[in-house]
Amino acid sequence: ARIWLLQALTGRRASEILMLDHQPLQPIPGTSPDVDNADPDAFVAKLRYQQTKVDGVEPTILVEQAVVNVIAEQHRWLKARFPHLTPKYLF
Repeated sequence: ARIWLLQALTGRRASEILMLDHQPLQPIPGTSPDVDNADPDAFVAKLRYQQTKVDGVEPTILVEQAVVNVIAEQHRWLKARFPHLTPKYLF
């Protein structure tokens, strides 16, 4: 469900979401993602994804707090489910 939610929130293809690094978020200078106190419509981070179709583009997009929250939830789930795993990918 989190994969589909990230597709809807970001507009990225399924393959791009499935190939996200475990830590795909990059900070935006001057902002700080905060799960509890953020404006839900403000851009709070950059999402780095695997670009396989187009050469010469920076594979990042600006994302809102909702995307940060979904990724944080996936991190919590992975840590609870597989505590000794050091994952390469988010999914």
